[in-house]
Amino acid sequence: MNVYKAQAKSSVPHLAFAKVSFGCGAVLGSSGTLVSIKLGRGPRSNGSPSRDVVKPGVDCISFRPPTSTPDELIRIYCNSSQGSSNSVLRDVLDYGIHSSVAHRRNVYQCITLLSFGLQNRVCGDSVNTLPPGGSCNNNFVPFSEHEMPGQQVRNKTAIVTGSGSGIGLEFSRLLLQQGANVVFVDITLRPEAERLISEYQSLSTKAVFVKTDVTSWSDLDAMFDAAEQHFGSVDIVCPGAGIFEPHWSNFWHPPGSSESKDDALSGRYKILDLNLTHPIRVTQMAISRFLSATPPVDPSNPKSIVHIASVSAQITTIMFPLYCVSKHGTQAFVRCLGDLEKTNGIRVTAVDPGIVKTPIWLEHPEKLQLLDQENDGWVTPEDVAKVMLACVEDSEIESEVKGEEPIPIRGGSCLEILAGGIRDVPLFNNPGPFASGRKAGNVSHAEKLEDEVLQLLKLGWGVV
Repeated sequence: MNVYKAQAKSSVPHLAFAKVSFGCGAVLGSSGTLVSIKLGRGPRSNGSPSRDVVKPGVDCISFRPPTSTPDELIRIYCNSSQGSSNSVLRDVLDYGIHSSVAHRRNVYQCITLLSFGLQNRVCGDSVNTLPPGGSCNNNFVPFSEHEMPGQQVRNKTAIVTGSGSGIGLEFSRLLLQQGANVVFVDITLRPEAERLISEYQSLSTKAVFVKTDVTSWSDLDAMFDAAEQHFGSVDIVCPGAGIFEPHWSNFWHPPGSSESKDDALSGRYKILDLNLTHPIRVTQMAISRFLSATPPVDPSNPKSIVHIASVSAQITTIMFPLYCVSKHGTQAFVRCLGDLEKTNGIRVTAVDPGIVKTPIWLEHPEKLQLLDQENDGWVTPEDVAKVMLACVEDSEIESEVKGEEPIPIRGGSCLEILAGGIRDVPLFNNPGPFASGRKAGNVSHAEKLEDEVLQLLKLGWGVV
């Protein structure tokens, strides 16, 4: 990184300009305090024009009051290239740049290399209307629901339930690689999860394991306590633990039957405790912790909750009714909480992956028999983890389909992930996961299990 002093285009005194090798610049105060980011312009990865907020000839200058802490809201000032006097525009949200996904990640790298505990701040979308050399004014509009910024994960703390394997493990790995501390939460860890945690014991970024039964509310409370004891606060939560309608908690094997582990007198289905009640309760607890944190969550200090739903949230099948119910419920729950991002700075989102290459499938022959592994295709847990990271950090994500516009990410977003494509799942008029023809959304041999289910329905079924 090359850092050199130069005269900044600003009437604010004691500024220097820092340039890094990622094509972005940062204006520094005399003490090294980050006070603004200025972006270059360039095309998106799909060839369409970028929409960087900062126009040529306009600097966005942010000023941090001496009494504030790095995580507090920064006021934003603008001045023209002619050096007109600064004027306060408004308090803005964390990281609102509307450039390409790749360029935004470069900006993150820029901030990271400069080693500041601050988030990027920008003037707002209306800067796009300014001509080169134009001056800023007070006619700025708030971010729309499609432009709400996310949060940077570096130096933040995440809790991921179900992180002992599969999607949760890969999301945890990605968070660690991006500089977040991660609390691994599961009943047990697979060897690959144990190795990952051990790798981060001697690094500044840390991973810890908290053994937790996610169906126990007292265990969940202890999980949050442990995260705060280790790292001070929690910023990102993923209630990712779940199961795929096993025989031992299955609608077609009623409580009290020989196959079921659900107690006929308990009044509960284990699959619903794991897949639906657990993420709802974790979300409640996370919101409570966010609100009581110092500083508390608000749009200038955002937090994130990322749920793992499924394409089963968009379909129905006689084979797995309880699983479908749990994922439909998760997706509806996420949509219900969508407005929390605008009102409180809490972004609640979900991913809807197709058939993911995890132990849930690979280690269960009764599930694998449904697949034509050559033609049905897989989604990898790494693919899902990347979209989940975008749900935390970004305001949009590339669709991975040539010619398609980037997909906005906001509170309440539910993003479908199939082989070769990502799709925003609409609340109404959803064509479903099969409309695109992409692989990993369906199984070829569903009739095998359907026949098994129908053969169970004889006189005496369900009688305990």
